[in-house]
Amino acid sequence: MVELHGHTGFLFDQFLSTVWNHRTDEYGGSLENRMRFTLEIISAIKKRVGNDFPISFRMAVTHGIPGGRTIEESQEIARRLEAAGVDAIHADAGCYEALYLIFPPVYLGDGCFDWAAAAIKDVVNIPVIAVGNITPEVGQSLLGTGQADFVAVGRGFIADPEWPNKIRKGYREDVRPCIRCDEKCVGNTFFLKGASCGVNIQMGKERYYELKRADKPQKVLVVGGGPAGMEMARVASIRGHHVTLMEKEAQLGGQLKAGAAPPFKKSMENLLTWFSVQLEKLGVEIKLSTEATAERALSLQPDAIVAATGCSSPLAGDTGY
Repeated sequence: MVELHGHTGFLFDQFLSTVWNHRTDEYGGSLENRMRFTLEIISAIKKRVGNDFPISFRMAVTHGIPGGRTIEESQEIARRLEAAGVDAIHADAGCYEALYLIFPPVYLGDGCFDWAAAAIKDVVNIPVIAVGNITPEVGQSLLGTGQADFVAVGRGFIADPEWPNKIRKGYREDVRPCIRCDEKCVGNTFFLKGASCGVNIQMGKERYYELKRADKPQKVLVVGGGPAGMEMARVASIRGHHVTLMEKEAQLGGQLKAGAAPPFKKSMENLLTWFSVQLEKLGVEIKLSTEATAERALSLQPDAIVAATGCSSPLAGDTGY
């Protein structure tokens, strides 16, 4: 399939919308004229690839700015795209003047553009693709209720490329959640840096960060049960080490607990749950309500000690490590 990017104020969108299209020739003015460029491109593609090669068109159902496209006009555009031979509509929202809609943050919640897919689904007979903070549960609901025929996931697959395989095999609890921070995936690209991920450091560097079994398993003590400590314990355990995690508080999480406090930041809580499940499955020995004094730490006779105390106070006493 080839998808035409008619979203975010890019070229197709510039012709389609009166916000940007102020032309007075046959490519401006009426909707018929504003759609002319798009339909000519679709026709040219069809001539090259044939009618049995699917074309999808991604569009903003609303732009989220004054004077932007309305749902009603988007529905009419969708009807005309279907008539022109488009095989699927990817129903999105936003533009660069409403940037938060292009990369929907945690504040917008799960399935934040389900209404866009439903609005297009109401007026066309071709498949509709839904997008926008899609979780496995939201995706299943959209497909089950008929609001969409496909769901599109971007950042979620960056956080966990095995997302669909884990769901297919029934391992929902193992899907590493995207926290929708937009820091390393979106943020890096704006500054011409390689894309990465705040919860999946391997993204884009899979060979460099390949997890191999250690030649000689060791006893590893991780001090601190925040996100850094939990990730350290998880990775060390995957590599075959015998890991003990020591946390002075009564529960894991560190600053994640504070981050997950607002109701709209459920994704942070999901990450904490994911870490907890993974550590349990890997058999990491967790000692809660246990302050890592030098005496207590060394009594375990570890081969390596990792200080992952993060934003908390320094390790108690003069530990010497």
